[in-house]
Amino acid sequence: MNILIPILTIILIIILLILGGYLLKYRGKNFFGATTAKNQTASKLLGWSGYLLLILAAVTLFALLSLQMFFLVTMLVIDAIFVVLLPFIVLTFFPKSN
Repeated sequence: MNILIPILTIILIIILLILGGYLLKYRGKNFFGATTAKNQTASKLLGWSGYLLLILAAVTLFALLSLQMFFLVTMLVIDAIFVVLLPFIVLTFFPKSN
């Protein structure tokens, strides 16, 4: 059980890095069929979200390496909340179809 927590945390860090890099890469390009370059607010939101995910990945790695369980659990909860809310935040910029 002691080895499972670091392995799953490393997988979460990799997911955060991939999501953050993806959002930063496509902040000024065609993002899921919607052009974010035309919408300055969407471009900024994707940029800030990407940077936030990369920062969360770095802080989570630091929490894992520091071996402070309370700090690690806090970071895992913050990561989970942000990753769950991210799709809803991004969906606000897509046009609604009737």
